[in-house]
Amino acid sequence: MQIEFSKALYDPRWYDFETGAAVDEPAGAGAFLKIRPYPASASQSIYDPEKGVVYDGKELCKRFKFCLVDWRGVTGGDGKALACSDEIKQAVFDFNLGGIVPMVTRIIQQLDGYLRGLEKN
Repeated sequence: MQIEFSKALYDPRWYDFETGAAVDEPAGAGAFLKIRPYPASASQSIYDPEKGVVYDGKELCKRFKFCLVDWRGVTGGDGKALACSDEIKQAVFDFNLGGIVPMVTRIIQQLDGYLRGLEKN
């Protein structure tokens, strides 16, 4: 059995907000999000036989804030760059500002599925 411990799998990666594609470094206009996988050991979920794994709002927010490491090209209403702080990420999560939450959630799920797939090989 082979276990993949490649650090590259767990390091944060940049993603183009418009396309969802992973990029080496943000370039050009537009928004870019730096996202990392969420450790399974930190996850607190409930299993519902009808819905599968269910996370409550606090857990989803914790995952979002942990996984969203940084961003570029994200500005406030005044056009100034927003810091990717816990306080700002909390507001973005609570009110789904900018539509960032669904993208981050989707990428977290993709990374989780990819890493679990490696465990099976």
